[in-house]
This record gives sequence, C-alpha cells and structure tokens, in this order.
Amino acid sequence: MKPWKRVSEEVLFQNQYARLEKRRYLMPGGNEADYFIHGTEQHVATVVALTSDDQFIMAREYRPGPGVIIDESPGGLMDEGEDPMVAAERELLEETGYKGEMHFLGRTYISAYSPKLKYCFIALNCEKVTEPNHDGNEFIEVVLKSKEEFIAQVEAGEFTDQENALWALRYLGW
Repeated sequence: MKPWKRVSEEVLFQNQYARLEKRRYLMPGGNEADYFIHGTEQHVATVVALTSDDQFIMAREYRPGPGVIIDESPGGLMDEGEDPMVAAERELLEETGYKGEMHFLGRTYISAYSPKLKYCFIALNCEKVTEPNHDGNEFIEVVLKSKEEFIAQVEAGEFTDQENALWALRYLGW
C-alpha cells in the first residue's frame, strides 16, 4: 500500500483554533475523491487527575459539539513548541487549581481526518494549590468523582477522552 497522491488542497476556513481544508486525492483505482481535514497541527494535552484518596478531578463544561454539559479530563491546546507534559501540568492547574505527580500514558491522533495529536497523562496525589484561572471562553466547574462514578461514566461513553481514561485505568491496574 502507498499513500494517495494529493491533487489539490484548499483552506475553507481558518482561525486561531480551527482549520478546515478540502483535499482532493487520486485514489489507487484511478478516480479522484475529496476529503475534509479538520484541525491545525496545534496539539492537545489531557490529564486524568486523582487526589491522594483516589477522587478523580474533572472539568465540567458545556460542549457545543454534542450540545451537552459533560465532565472531562482537564486539558487543552498546547502552545507552539511547548513540551506536552508542561502543557498538561499547565492545563490541570489553570482549569482546576490542582497539581500532582505527572506520568505520560501515550499519544494518539484525535481523528483519521486531522493532523492533531493528543498527548495523554495521569496525575497522581493531586493537591489543590490555587484557584482555577480560566480564560474568557472557559466556564468550568471542578467536580470530584469516585472511582465507581468515573468508570461508570467511561463505560457509558460519556467522556471525550476515552483513550486517556482507558490508559489511566490500565496504569492504575483497575
């Protein structure tokens, strides 16, 4: 198998946070097809965070894509050139006010139609050290969940960072 030949590309939309490209490819069978690629190469860091008594620290937010309020792993866009672990530590502190012992779990593409990578971490023995510091477009409520509540949420598919949750649960031996 070989990569498809890119015939053309056109940026349909771009701003600070999003980019949408239309790319036309010459397919192995000889026909051409359009694919829509979303996302910039500004990567993401997320962190499953636990207190010393195994309470999961969640960021509760309204998410306009699914149109629901959801409890998620703290995380967000990495600054250009930023080390993924530094970004995860920064996002955890900004969104929740907590710090902890950070461990890298893995990285993955966020979608087959995006160049964006997601770096996943777990933070153990977290302690609240300050108040959250949200930017003007973040409206986050910090929520603590038990192991059972967290696992039930993940099993129900009501979590936007499933790979991070699964890696974290495996790391914890649960």
